[in-house]
Amino acid sequence: MRRVATTCVLTAMLISTLLGSTAGTAAAIPLEVQGTTSGSFFAGPVDLGSSIPLLGLAFSGADFGPTTSTTLNLGTFTLNSLLGLFNPFDFVLDVDFLVPPDAGGTSLFADLLGAVIPVFGGGAKIDFANNGPIHFTYDGGSFDLSVADVAVKNGTSGSIVGTISNVVLDTPIAVVAPGTLMLVLAGLGLVSAVARARR
Repeated sequence: MRRVATTCVLTAMLISTLLGSTAGTAAAIPLEVQGTTSGSFFAGPVDLGSSIPLLGLAFSGADFGPTTSTTLNLGTFTLNSLLGLFNPFDFVLDVDFLVPPDAGGTSLFADLLGAVIPVFGGGAKIDFANNGPIHFTYDGGSFDLSVADVAVKNGTSGSIVGTISNVVLDTPIAVVAPGTLMLVLAGLGLVSAVARARR
């Protein structure tokens, strides 16, 4: 009887180990993204492009990723001179994501509107109307993007910092492999046979 009990315990441990290795455990997998940004200044409806030469204010877009970082550089403003006559200029940042960054990835887009406002003592601030979070959903999950306002003084540069948060990744359902299932059934059959032989 002890041998039967020992055999049952060993078989249960084997089954538990095999199923445990198949199902796995939930792990925090970071979101991997890739993308690019571009931007344009506007005077009312007129698109001025990525710079305002008269004011010495320019924007350079950025390429980012593939990366799992939650902090992204979304481009840089450079201010060479400022005449203080730049109101009412607006700025539109275009952000294009590829998630995940492979051939089967989903393309996601966002246009963020900002206002170029003067800073006392010289300089300019790009004040985004919606700093976020902006919610993105794709086939594999979802995430949020927030952006910070940028201030630049004469002769300096400043980058737009984007922050990814609230990442939710869809978890695939574990499937027991046929080979593992056969081992489990064989173990159960062995336990049954031993129990019958001991009777």
